[in-house]
Amino acid sequence: PPAADAGPRVRARHYLWWVQVMLATALLCGLLVMGLGGRLAMRLLGATAGDAAQGRITEADEVVGEITVGGTIGFIVFIGLLSGLVMTLLWFAVRRFLPARWIGGLVFGAALLVVFGTRMEPLRPGNEDFDLVGPWWLAITAFTALALGFGISLAAVSARVSRWLPLIGRGRRSLAYVSLLVLVLLFPFGLAALIGGLAYVFAGRAVERGRAWLTGPAGLRAVRLAIGAIVLVAAPGFVIAIGDLVGRGP
Repeated sequence: PPAADAGPRVRARHYLWWVQVMLATALLCGLLVMGLGGRLAMRLLGATAGDAAQGRITEADEVVGEITVGGTIGFIVFIGLLSGLVMTLLWFAVRRFLPARWIGGLVFGAALLVVFGTRMEPLRPGNEDFDLVGPWWLAITAFTALALGFGISLAAVSARVSRWLPLIGRGRRSLAYVSLLVLVLLFPFGLAALIGGLAYVFAGRAVERGRAWLTGPAGLRAVRLAIGAIVLVAAPGFVIAIGDLVGRGP
């Protein structure tokens, strides 16, 4: 972070660096792990569903056993990119409160699975596709591995990109900041980034005071307790939902 007395220009450069690191991490992990990885997991489940399931229509109006360009692109963009951006933003918000290195990513992936996996996707019991494709144990294994792999990839990629990317300037590596134009297409994310940037640049001292408290002993304990409480509250529902999936399949 910049010095407490840094001017708006210095703060703006640091903020752009942070946004670019987050965006690069989201693009790589979201598109490759959540997008392509999720698509491969679904293809695996479709291929092992048996002949009776082939040609039937899924909840997303896709045909079991068929791979279409439109369906693949739509899945990668909407699931991989958009969900990847949201989950990456959450990762950057809580990563300092998690264990270091890949273990922190593993914990984050497990927490995502417990809190969101059975309430939203991909292990939502209300999804009728679990009665079409399967078997159930393969679905649980594949999507659990995907969530844990996504968390680990976030830790690895964000660490690598943050070491490689300099503050914006005249160097050749600064060309990487061109990818920030993606936020123009993703209007809600771009607007949020703009508002956050203005707040950071012009109210930087207040932001730094809040960050200093959060990273201090009291703040670390409070946030870690809050994260643990959220996971503990969600855990019983997760276990019950996984139990509902046991035995389902074609």
